[in-house]
Amino acid sequence: PTRCDIFPVIQCYLDRMPVYPLIISEGANTMDRCRTQLAVRRPRGYLDAGTWGTMGCALGYAAAAAMRTAAAHERVVVVQGDSSFGFAAFEVETLVKYNLNVLLLVFNNAGVYGEDRRPKEGLAGTALTDPSPQWTPQLPYEQLMRMCGGRGFACDSQASLAAALRDSLAAPGAALINIYMDPSDGQENGSMAH
Repeated sequence: PTRCDIFPVIQCYLDRMPVYPLIISEGANTMDRCRTQLAVRRPRGYLDAGTWGTMGCALGYAAAAAMRTAAAHERVVVVQGDSSFGFAAFEVETLVKYNLNVLLLVFNNAGVYGEDRRPKEGLAGTALTDPSPQWTPQLPYEQLMRMCGGRGFACDSQASLAAALRDSLAAPGAALINIYMDPSDGQENGSMAH
């Protein structure tokens, strides 16, 4: 699916929650789209990395927010790209260890802005073969959550996302939904030239 396909499904489930969650977003296009496509229904109900923000802050934000709201049994929902998730992925173990009520939605499009689409003309040396701008396609992040004792789900369609959201929200605690996306979905939308 593309981001345009999945935001309405996510919003539908957020609206059904007994207490509208704190939303935390991070990661290039994912954060940009979250700002415009998910509703903030309460004061101070949204956190992100900010303009030209720091990658890797969302899971720390989530742990702190979940500890603060634990007595109220509120859920924290993190929506992030796979690249930003990679910066602090092992914080899922902290979420599980402290039984924090956090749902992670990882938009998996194989790395920063999806696959590396730089034109090959003008590149030389290792820039032609450097694999760092992209991740391994279809990396099963949900298995990391399961390995740490949380609940992990994978989906690749609106229907499987809806089922994963329903199942992940049915019980408290840490859960991760790995949303496999088209790697071509996620082009950088601002001017990055210097």
